[in-house]
Amino acid sequence: MNIVFEDASSKGSFLRCAIVGPSGAGKTWTALRIASQFGEPFVIDTERSSALKYAKHFKFKHANIPGDFNPRNYIAACHAAIAAGAKVLVVDSLSHAWEGVGGVLEFVDNVAKRQKTANSFQAWREGTPLQNELVDGLLALKCHLVCTMRSKMEYAQNTDNGKTRVVKLGMGAIQRNGIEYEFDVVLEMDLEHDCTVGKTRFPELSGQVYRKPDEKFAKHLYDIVGGADPNPVVFTSPQTNGNYTSSAPKSDLEQRYEAICKEAATYGIETTPYIIMGNDKAVKEEGARLRIQILSAEYLGLCDIAVAQGVPYRELLSDDDKTVARLRSMIENLREELGVEGENELPIKA
Repeated sequence: MNIVFEDASSKGSFLRCAIVGPSGAGKTWTALRIASQFGEPFVIDTERSSALKYAKHFKFKHANIPGDFNPRNYIAACHAAIAAGAKVLVVDSLSHAWEGVGGVLEFVDNVAKRQKTANSFQAWREGTPLQNELVDGLLALKCHLVCTMRSKMEYAQNTDNGKTRVVKLGMGAIQRNGIEYEFDVVLEMDLEHDCTVGKTRFPELSGQVYRKPDEKFAKHLYDIVGGADPNPVVFTSPQTNGNYTSSAPKSDLEQRYEAICKEAATYGIETTPYIIMGNDKAVKEEGARLRIQILSAEYLGLCDIAVAQGVPYRELLSDDDKTVARLRSMIENLREELGVEGENELPIKA
């Protein structure tokens, strides 16, 4: 194992922020206010498109999770946002992944029914990995993340100038206990639209109360997180003729993918924009697809030579032939038949 220590820096780190509060506390507005400081937000909406009410005040991309709030649908929506170029995501709200239709609680209930037992302990053996999949998937995203969560409600009586009134209090997030420890900062909002920093990794925010958090607060949070990377990595996209700038350094996997894209371009093969960078699964799948297309193009180039020389060859008719291992074997065999050693004289055919 080769372990290398480097100078620590917060530059290029990603925000993980949670906003918790009762309905009407201003969670969505505050989430958009914060997220807009980091770029144009991509909003994943589970609240019946309620975020669209703020479209006159903020510029953002929007998509709904329609009906089924299984955690895997959340992660799929996040990956779609990353593929579309998201630098900052707003998940509004994460509570539905817990107690909504298709959420973890319903999932566990259905497992218990399948097992024909009233004891849900065994069912949580399947429910807990699903919840962990959600948390791990969110934390692995290579972009800034702001999540809202509804709070459990309790009521209290307050006396003010001799008048008694009933007030609504938020009493913790509607999500699995301990979810707040996964975030860098947790903002607890009340019906006066004020927020208290309940938990944070940033000493500058510890214990602070902000009255109606505004753009100044969002800028303060942006500066604390680390601000913009002075030397960002830029990936050019052949399909969009534009640039996608990421503050994250390119991994070995991303560098290999970039090399495959360049090779594919020489064959005239279209490539997915590099904005899938940061999604390792998507990079691997797209890299494998391009490798097969490149090898197929190389084989077809050899076939053109075979036709000219009257040498028999096998056409690519079945999916069994269109695998990396099979294509490499067929290329090697046809090269031997043709007596071709190099690739420079091969016709390019995609």
